[in-house]
Amino acid sequence: MLGRRDPDPVAQRGLDQLVYDSAKGTFTAADGGGDVIKHVTNSNNGTGTYNTDYWTLTETNGDVYEFGRNELPGWATGKPTTNSVDTTQVYSAHSGDPCYKSTFATSGCTTAYRWHLDYVKDVHGNAMAYYYKQDTNKYGADNSSTRSPTSATRTWTTSTTASPTATPTAPCPTRSC
Repeated sequence: MLGRRDPDPVAQRGLDQLVYDSAKGTFTAADGGGDVIKHVTNSNNGTGTYNTDYWTLTETNGDVYEFGRNELPGWATGKPTTNSVDTTQVYSAHSGDPCYKSTFATSGCTTAYRWHLDYVKDVHGNAMAYYYKQDTNKYGADNSSTRSPTSATRTWTTSTTASPTATPTAPCPTRSC
């Protein structure tokens, strides 16, 4: 499991159509494969986004992939974060939208637009973390020359760290490893 070449199980298996189960608050693949995807909100994961969200994908064999967790299990102040969430400022134009305020200038909030794989754990307790380096870009929000520039992040490099209890295996070219 930990030796797969493609660390993105969603892209690897083409899970592009999801079905939402409102009773469970989860998504499953439309192909009926059995994997479960959950959108976790208000996690206080240190990303600075308005709802501090991340995603989990649990395979039918029990392996769990987390995207955008940022503060991994056991995290404490002073420990590194994974920087696995890309963010930008988004403006809400309609009442009921996230971050909506009565004026455009005040209705913006930092929102995640991409969540990168940052934690993998198999059923045997083996775990692996991915840490990212981000760039911060700036732009003039609302075409304003008087407001401070708005930040947006994008991720561009990664490194892998196996947990002390993990035993990484050789790369596995097939899903059957």
